[in-house]
Amino acid sequence: MKSKILFILFSLVVFFSCKEKEDTLIFRNIGHVLLLHSGDSTSRVLPIQELGNNTYQISFESDFALNPDTLIEIVHRHLSVYSKGKEYKVSVYSCNKKEELIYGYKVEKKYDFGIPCLGRVYPKDCYNIRIQILESFVNWPLFLFPFLIFIVYGLWYYSKKKKPTETEKDYFSLGKFRFIAVDKTLKFGNETIELSENETKLLQLLLAKPNEIVERDFLLKEIWENEGVFVISRNLDVLVSKLRKKLQNDPNIKIVNSHGKGYGIEF
Repeated sequence: MKSKILFILFSLVVFFSCKEKEDTLIFRNIGHVLLLHSGDSTSRVLPIQELGNNTYQISFESDFALNPDTLIEIVHRHLSVYSKGKEYKVSVYSCNKKEELIYGYKVEKKYDFGIPCLGRVYPKDCYNIRIQILESFVNWPLFLFPFLIFIVYGLWYYSKKKKPTETEKDYFSLGKFRFIAVDKTLKFGNETIELSENETKLLQLLLAKPNEIVERDFLLKEIWENEGVFVISRNLDVLVSKLRKKLQNDPNIKIVNSHGKGYGIEF
């Protein structure tokens, strides 16, 4: 559950990070196409600035002549997908005249062909173009963000509430160990010792008859043969040896061998 929560959080971070890069790319493309239409194929579009309130500023390395007809067409073509045909506002400022507004228009709900001042070309100059997205596709995830946080918190709280603690799990006190069969682990203080599937089965079978010898044939059948796996008797000896090593922290626990008969556990 913890890994799922981390994955959701990571996905949210990646989503918004990728979305931010996508936004920047759209506005850079608008700037590049404007330069090409003005006959400039070498100048650079400067890094896009986010001015807040969903406003992005496109700045240019060199002066160029601004044709409002071209500006309207290019911006609308790029934002038609980005803003889903909703509202946006475009403002053109002069760099050399202390941010003087040169030209501007607003699109509401659908493309407005009645925008004024078409046909007039502004002379070659330094321009900054600001585009404010008033109602856009890019904003809808922000409205969902609090809900996503709530969902993630709910998953975390539920997993914490429902996840059984060690004291709630069935465990067997084995000397200085706590044997938790469901987790296939031995607890020794703060140390957790992992057991294999077969080591867990062997320990359970031996603990079912403490201080008694459990026959080899019975152990072979319960650990392997019932699963359709047939092994030689030596496999049991190897498995016992591995389990002994994992129990060696408590010298009072002994797995004893009755030659030719089987194994037993003493503690």
